[in-house]
Amino acid sequence: IKAEANAESSLSPDISLGILQLHDKLAQEMNSEGIIKGAL
Repeated sequence: IKAEANAESSLSPDISLGILQLHDKLAQEMNSEGIIKGAL
């Protein structure tokens, strides 16, 4: 159980960074009106 907890805690920063990068990419794709370019 401890090994799993350690694995999760060491993985969390990478996941958080990945989410932030996706968020930044999404923000860049949005125009000033907040509409995502190319959205259906």
